[in-house]
Amino acid sequence: MLFHELHGRNLMSDGMDYDTAHDDSSKLEKHFRNHPDELHQALSREGWE
Repeated sequence: MLFHELHGRNLMSDGMDYDTAHDDSSKLEKHFRNHPDELHQALSREGWE
């Protein structure tokens, strides 16, 4: 999922290690799979236009 990759990359660019960033991204990806109406705004916050 696009959000998972973008969010993880942003976390790692701020200094988070891969495993922690991956876990956080996976948790949020699951949330957005169940709440797709929130996905567009979340992508915007991550820098996706």
